[in-house]
Amino acid sequence: MLLGSSGCGKTTLLRLAAGLERPESGEIWINGALAAGGSAWIPPEQRQIGMVFQDYALFPHLTAKQNIAFALNGLRGRARAERIAEMLALVGLHGHADRYPYQLSGGQQQRVALARALAPAPLIVLLDEPFSNLDAGLRKTMREEVRRILIEAGATAIFVTHDQEEAMRIGDEIAIMHAGKVVQVGKPDALYRHPASAQVADFLGDTNYLLGQAQGDRVVTALGVLPLARPARGEVNVMIRPEALALSPSPDGTAIVTDSRYYGQYRLITLRHADNLILQARVWAQVEIDIGDRVSVSVQGDVVAFAASEES
Repeated sequence: MLLGSSGCGKTTLLRLAAGLERPESGEIWINGALAAGGSAWIPPEQRQIGMVFQDYALFPHLTAKQNIAFALNGLRGRARAERIAEMLALVGLHGHADRYPYQLSGGQQQRVALARALAPAPLIVLLDEPFSNLDAGLRKTMREEVRRILIEAGATAIFVTHDQEEAMRIGDEIAIMHAGKVVQVGKPDALYRHPASAQVADFLGDTNYLLGQAQGDRVVTALGVLPLARPARGEVNVMIRPEALALSPSPDGTAIVTDSRYYGQYRLITLRHADNLILQARVWAQVEIDIGDRVSVSVQGDVVAFAASEES
């Protein structure tokens, strides 16, 4: 999964891997073979890569099965027909084989595009923002559907998105890009809990920051002495995710609830802590905490500290 803001170079990197662009420097290796770099160059059609474009790029004058067949030039006769049927069944469109793209919904068109990319059994499938043209409800459904299809096909996929939730839900491993460079790679939970920089932390979700004095594996903060995920020393900015804050109603609490927003499964609570420190906590929707309540605040788990000079 390649995750980054618009314009950071995600699509360019995908096009380089596919062979649609030539790198000015560096090397590209695919399955142990040097595809590009120095004098080496494997043309796109020989890289065994399937690609699903942002706009699906289906041929409007071809039916669903004919679009899939276009990727199967190496097969003929019965083997070709069986592979097309297999792909249509995999994406759940066996009954739509003879429909043209304009007769299919956006989600169905996407599945045809994915079936076409998977049909020749590529080494890698590249997906460039495949859900960008879908409405919010369909995006959520298709995320799970595409993940299922890729797993059932046993395919290795590189997926490009600027949507953090999408990356977290689909990706087994995420590479975060910024200004043309990969700044951190890891599993979703590791990136979220232990970002390498404040920039990565902010990109992946809501954060609280408070000043602290780091003393190796611990840091002294306004919320007490907290364990650090990685050692640090001196003045630091301490990152705490909203869901890491535990709230308990208490007349002697050090924080006052100033706002409460309902989001279905959870509430986002805004607090004014001592010294006018503003914090946000994410709690289950069933938790009964109202505006004006006084609460005690504790931190669950370790936290991450960044140098105080690092911008968030």
